[in-house]
Amino acid sequence: DASNGWAVGMSGTILHTKDGGENWELQDSGTLNLLNDVYFVSGKEGWIVGLSGMILHTEDGGKTWTPQLSGTRYTLAEIYFADEKRGWAVGDFGAILHTINGGRTWTLQNSPVEYELTGLSFVQHDIGWAIGKWGIILRYAG
Repeated sequence: DASNGWAVGMSGTILHTKDGGENWELQDSGTLNLLNDVYFVSGKEGWIVGLSGMILHTEDGGKTWTPQLSGTRYTLAEIYFADEKRGWAVGDFGAILHTINGGRTWTLQNSPVEYELTGLSFVQHDIGWAIGKWGIILRYAG
């Protein structure tokens, strides 16, 4: 929203602002791994992806972050949630992960490519695209 925002990065860094970016405070990620992307579906519930298949989840606005088992060791570049239950993550070697239960379980999807996937965009909860290196564009319609 206009007040709250998060940023992630090297050495497990998670930063949170409550005032539209004027001030930032460090949140404890519990890891020293590289964190690549953060996505919140509300002011309280969000996910982070990063190095070696890391997925972190919060239900309290980032006060606590809990690891979720991704089922992969591939570095994950981006994460997107259509709602509190349905989400996707993409990363190295064409990795595409999907959850329908808020990340309690993640399923590695069949990918037609082995290139790094770097981004996700959805226009509806069941229509979206993944993009990657070498001009790769994958369409999801589920």
